[in-house]
Amino acid sequence: MSRRALIELPGRGIALEVDVHKCSAAAAGGSRDQADGGARPAARAAAAATAVAATAASDARPLLLVLHPWAWLGGCMDDHVVVAVCRAAIASGHFSQVVRYNMRGAGRSGGSRAFFPTADADDLVALAGQLLPPPPDNNSSPPPITTAQQHEQQQASQQLPPPPQQQPSQQQQQQQQQQQQQQQRRPRLAVVAYSYGGVVVGRALAALRPQLAALALIGFPMGTLCRLFLGSGPSWEAVSGGSGSAAAAALVAGLPRLACCGEYDQFTDVRQLAVAVDKANRRTAAASAEAAGGPAVGKDARTSSSPLPHSSRTAPASTPTPTSSLQPGGPPSTYRAAATATANIQLAIWPGCDHFFGSCLDPEALAASGLVPQPAEPREAAADADGGSGVREGGGSQASPLAPGYTAGWLATRRPAVPLAEYVVRWLGRVCACGGDGDGVGGGGGGGI
Repeated sequence: MSRRALIELPGRGIALEVDVHKCSAAAAGGSRDQADGGARPAARAAAAATAVAATAASDARPLLLVLHPWAWLGGCMDDHVVVAVCRAAIASGHFSQVVRYNMRGAGRSGGSRAFFPTADADDLVALAGQLLPPPPDNNSSPPPITTAQQHEQQQASQQLPPPPQQQPSQQQQQQQQQQQQQQQRRPRLAVVAYSYGGVVVGRALAALRPQLAALALIGFPMGTLCRLFLGSGPSWEAVSGGSGSAAAAALVAGLPRLACCGEYDQFTDVRQLAVAVDKANRRTAAASAEAAGGPAVGKDARTSSSPLPHSSRTAPASTPTPTSSLQPGGPPSTYRAAATATANIQLAIWPGCDHFFGSCLDPEALAASGLVPQPAEPREAAADADGGSGVREGGGSQASPLAPGYTAGWLATRRPAVPLAEYVVRWLGRVCACGGDGDGVGGGGGGGI
């Protein structure tokens, strides 16, 4: 069930247009719920936020939040990459709810479009607080019992002693309550941030971290102009823990992170991104070795590499996704993190793709890269035809038949955002320990960074 509503942000003075899709445990269809069409907009918005928080509190699966590109260049939640990720996430069954929203000034959201990510980051934190219930307070204590209450309890216990057979049921109730509390303490938020959305997440990372289970960045803008005009430098330092302080390293410790970038990205120097990821992973390895009492990793230490599997479906959750090393002077390929998937940043460079993932200039290389599953049989031309359930550009619902893999011919005529979204969702499914295979369906059209 998908629903769009304007959700007021407490203390921010604006309302953001939010699209929420409540997911079943398996891939499920649905259509827009029009039952509340006669209610007032404020009441519908409050009901939507309350329903999302209630579902997040009762469902063990994380909530997925997808961020769109820069609104000043036409970015909105109907961007085709955002739509493709949402469709794949809904079909996967990994998440309790899939949420996308328009940042301020985009779509029906209030406020003016922000030039810098500070305002959008504060909006993101406020929205996450609306969507997720607050974690239980471990430091809270029950109110003190008065002397009269103690006397009444003693008399009641003397007059009506509890039968022995009730003790096991009480223990079971306590165990269930403890399990529920432990479940509520688990991080319940997964974020996929495309382009400028990654800059916003980086600025909000400190506030989101207690609830954050995994973070995937698509086309993070690391070019010189983006660092100057968007302020992406501090955001990358936060995401990578690269500011040099112990607090920055502790903030991202144990956080699964994935960075996907097109080989011909217009807003990112691919080699600069690979060097930044390599530097962050070396720092993580050195900190881990120092904490374990072993030798520190030297500056010239190299990460290991292994061939990339034909399909990431077969990769177990306990092992990192194997990829090949990025050799200096060679063609961009997929970079492999050094240790485990949760300790490092995994970087996947998509051959033949640019920042927008609207077409592929080298479909043969992409089909052979191991980033997309190999087809058991040729994909039908109608594999991305509309029909069924899912997320549609503009807020409707649609889905497409899922194919077992992609051929070079399919990639030459279709948007690579579709297999990209499936790749990201499968990775999230593994690191979030949700189980199952995440497959997505086709995407629509959208804007730039």
